[in-house]
Amino acid sequence: MREETWKTTTLFCDMNAVTWKMAEYTKLNPKDVNGARELFRLRAGFNCTNLCQFIRHQTKNTICEHCDWQIQDEKHLIEDCPRFNNERTKLLMNLKTYIDIDEDLNLMDVVLDSWRYEEKKNKLELTRSQVDEIDAHAKEFIKIITKSKKLRRLGRDKT
Repeated sequence: MREETWKTTTLFCDMNAVTWKMAEYTKLNPKDVNGARELFRLRAGFNCTNLCQFIRHQTKNTICEHCDWQIQDEKHLIEDCPRFNNERTKLLMNLKTYIDIDEDLNLMDVVLDSWRYEEKKNKLELTRSQVDEIDAHAKEFIKIITKSKKLRRLGRDKT
C-alpha cells in the first residue's frame, strides 16, 4: 500500500490530467495527430524546451544550443531563435493571408492561442476553416522545431 502513495502526488495527478486532455485534443484534431500533440504540449508547458526539461531535471542547463547565450523557453523558440528564422518567415507569410502580426498581436500569441489572439479572431470574424488553416500552419512550425530538437538530442542534427 505504501508503494502506491506516489500515485496520489500532485505531479502524478497533473500528468494524468495532461495526458487525458491531450488525448481529447488529438481526437478533435484527427488530420494531424502528431502536430496536435506537439502543439498541445507546447501550450500546456510540457514540451521540449531546455527550460521545461531543466525544471523536470532532465537537463543541466537552460541555454539554447543554437544561440549559446539565451534561455530556451517557448518564447525564444517561437520568436527569437536564429535556427528557425527560415521556418518562422514562412509561417509569417502564411499567416498574413488571414491575420496581421503586429505590436498588438505577436507570433507567440497566435501559436499558443492566447486571449489576444481570441479577441483578434472575434474582431476579424474569422471562419472556422480559416482558424483551422492558421492552426495547421502553427502545427507545421512546431513539428519542425520538435523534430530538430529530437535530432539534436540524438546527435543527428546537421546545424
